[in-house]
Amino acid sequence: MGSFLGVVPQQSPGKQRSAFQGKLICFLAFVVVSLCLFGLGAEARPKLTVVMSASAVDDNERAVSRFAAMHDVDIEIVSLPSGTLRRIEFIVTRFLGGLDMDITHITPEMAGALMKAGVAVDLQPFISKDPSLRLSDFVPAALDTYRMLTGEVYALPMDIALRGLIANLDAINDAGLAHPNNLTPDDWNWTRFMEYARKLTRYSPSGEVERYGIRWAPDNVDTLILQAGGYEFDHPTAPTKCGILLPQTIQALETWTSWFHPNPIATHSGSEDVASGKAAMGIHVSSHIDTFVDAKLLFSWDVVRYPKGPANNGHVETISAFMMTSNSKNPELAWKLLSFLVTDREAALYLLRSRARPSGYIPNLEIYNRSNFVAGAPPGVDLYREMVLNPFFKAKSSFPGAADFIAKMRDLLVADAITGKRSILDIATELDHFGAQILSELK
Repeated sequence: MGSFLGVVPQQSPGKQRSAFQGKLICFLAFVVVSLCLFGLGAEARPKLTVVMSASAVDDNERAVSRFAAMHDVDIEIVSLPSGTLRRIEFIVTRFLGGLDMDITHITPEMAGALMKAGVAVDLQPFISKDPSLRLSDFVPAALDTYRMLTGEVYALPMDIALRGLIANLDAINDAGLAHPNNLTPDDWNWTRFMEYARKLTRYSPSGEVERYGIRWAPDNVDTLILQAGGYEFDHPTAPTKCGILLPQTIQALETWTSWFHPNPIATHSGSEDVASGKAAMGIHVSSHIDTFVDAKLLFSWDVVRYPKGPANNGHVETISAFMMTSNSKNPELAWKLLSFLVTDREAALYLLRSRARPSGYIPNLEIYNRSNFVAGAPPGVDLYREMVLNPFFKAKSSFPGAADFIAKMRDLLVADAITGKRSILDIATELDHFGAQILSELK
């Protein structure tokens, strides 16, 4: 008899036990199949979390996707907020909160605080076990930014925010001067550079400057200090001395100041650059090459060498890097991703073509030549590789307080030095006291 309105006819006890056993077997079979499909029988895909700035996401997301496909791993990309302090706070808060984080993109201004907070992990144990990677394959200055005196390496360089001089060649020709790149490196020195600047500075009939010979911002005074043989601090990660009162450092600061006061041949304004026609020579980051090409300027221009100082023709640059976090849940896989991102040739080529930035990995520098720049880039872009491999090239310091010192020096130079309010020695003495305070806090 069939059921009616949901009423099931009565069955004998034997038939009831048989039906129950059948249902139990079916249920257990369902559980076993479910576990095989979703639990015990299939391991979850590993997952990594990478924290990066918006620009670093643009530069690296393609490489991250390729790595994920190659290693069958899920990778979450978390974007950092803007601003150095906000980025440090974001990373430290995430770290202390126990949120997933395996790799983070950093700059020198961030490194010291993250090391102090315990976020960073020493990469040397991973490097020593990885036959595919050698520290000697990285640009020494780029590596030194994140390497301690005792040998620990807390990050590997991703790229170099390379700066160089760009010159208005029409202005140089009109002044009867030779292309700087046609001079020998010894002849293209501070004295010759200042001679060019004076001849290239143009005045209106009323005596106002219409075009400066040089645009050189105070943020780049560290290059002059290096070229003079001085330094702000004696080590990029573990300083013991401040060198702001060294005669060589004072010479560099006084040289830069002399370009502005009392008879200006230089500007430090961002709007008075070479592209605007307000300066004949000026420091520009390599990523500005695309901007210059796209602008279709009405004058010819080129990248030229830095002039040689009394000691060398070195330069100081900012190095961005990848740091592995000490709370990574999958450190071996995180190391594989980090080492991939800093060495991958395809990623380096994309970075060159999109932002003209060189890799900190020496084998990838062979692609850093004019043929891989934007069409229309001048011959002088081939100098960028020479600059990266320059043995006198140094990177900005990363210890806590380094960025504060540079900011204070910049502010004092602009407010007091080039206005003639205070002497360089007076300013340097104040900076020396500030440097001593920073050093005491590092102990």
